[in-house]
Amino acid sequence: WRDWSSDVCSSDLVSGLAVFICPILRVLVHDSKYAECFIFFCRFDTLMIGSLLALLFAACGSGKIGRSSLTFGLSGAAVVSCLCFIALCLQIGLLDHIEIRSALSFAAFGYTLLGIFFACIVGLCCLHAGSKLFWAKMLRARPLVYIGTISYTMYLIHIPVWVACYRLFSALDRSWATPGAWLGFISAASTTVLAGISWRYFEKPLLRYKDAVFATPQASQESENALLAASSSPVSLMRAVDDV
Repeated sequence: WRDWSSDVCSSDLVSGLAVFICPILRVLVHDSKYAECFIFFCRFDTLMIGSLLALLFAACGSGKIGRSSLTFGLSGAAVVSCLCFIALCLQIGLLDHIEIRSALSFAAFGYTLLGIFFACIVGLCCLHAGSKLFWAKMLRARPLVYIGTISYTMYLIHIPVWVACYRLFSALDRSWATPGAWLGFISAASTTVLAGISWRYFEKPLLRYKDAVFATPQASQESENALLAASSSPVSLMRAVDDV
């Protein structure tokens, strides 16, 4: 408990500094190309939010925080951050078709609110991964599981795909091709298709080759299987990690 309390105090201090300093840094470097979105040190508060989430799961796994308390806290934080984000976007002028990233208020607070919201969503999904709740069962649907399988490649290529689609739409010079909903839809669909092709014809064969040529040691394989088996429960998962 003493070690965990020390970790909490240290994390709270670093997180507090990050949440206070990062919005200032984003405002200082903000420009028409949204430089603050791509500079690591300007997004450090998001990284610290993820670190705090991991610390909370460690506390839950060791019994210092109850599962129900963690669920309640994450749910409340998700609702509050979501409502604050919506209010911020409306105040900037989202309904008037204003690019929300162009506002200094979004540079200061928008990214932090998004980080809090999605960290809470990820935490809730991990807590209830194996439950019979409707939304948990929905996330286990095969199409969504497939999206999860190719999600890393989607993350890697979505910006180049969006830029390519944007330039294509701009070159068409047609009213229906005005960047907006159409651009978002086609970019998302193209990203998904390309990621699926990469998984089917490049990543999956490469993983099979790796397994065939570089066999995983039995002990490591057993540890990996234990982690996978325990992933539905944060308590079991933390115990499995400790054993590994």
